[in-house]
Amino acid sequence: MLLLCLIIIIFVLHSKNSLEEIVEKVAIQLYGEPIDLETNIINNRYFNIQSNGTNAKATTEGINKAIQYASQHQIEYIKLEQGTYLIEGL
Repeated sequence: MLLLCLIIIIFVLHSKNSLEEIVEKVAIQLYGEPIDLETNIINNRYFNIQSNGTNAKATTEGINKAIQYASQHQIEYIKLEQGTYLIEGL
């Protein structure tokens, strides 16, 4: 956690980017690209998506964030990694 804070501080001091852009750059450094543009597979670690059938709340939030990210970056379709996904229903 301390390392993450230090990385964010360094980006803030050396960048004129918005906080959102800085957080995204840090997350990419830690977890890799959000969506693989060759396969369109979502990076579960980046979005905190659980593929082992646990944590429905985080998985649902992560999938929704991945969909929003894809939409914002003009990615037409995305796929989940192979696994078992537990999501929250209405």
